[in-house]
Amino acid sequence: MRMIVAALLTTLISPLASAGELFGSLSDGGQALANTKIELQIGGKKYETTTDAQGSYRLFAEEKGKGQFFANVPPKPVSADVFSSDHAVRYDWNIESRDGQKTLKRK
Repeated sequence: MRMIVAALLTTLISPLASAGELFGSLSDGGQALANTKIELQIGGKKYETTTDAQGSYRLFAEEKGKGQFFANVPPKPVSADVFSSDHAVRYDWNIESRDGQKTLKRK
């Protein structure tokens, strides 16, 4: 019975252990952006989440490599390149405005 439970746990936990984790925060002018939709597009797949009250987010992607990170802020989403790997990667972002255009700048 213990072997069956161990095998089931390994099967369930293994994909998460090898998943690419991206986490961090999102702010605009030093103010945390709460309840902001976040999207990661990588390897033809899309992963979504929403920032919490402190502007923090966490995503898990099965794919590794270069992807596109989107933050849904008015008037249109802003994006930046990110990289997913076997290890957790932290991306803290600040939204900057230049010439009327918003961009994501990594802190």
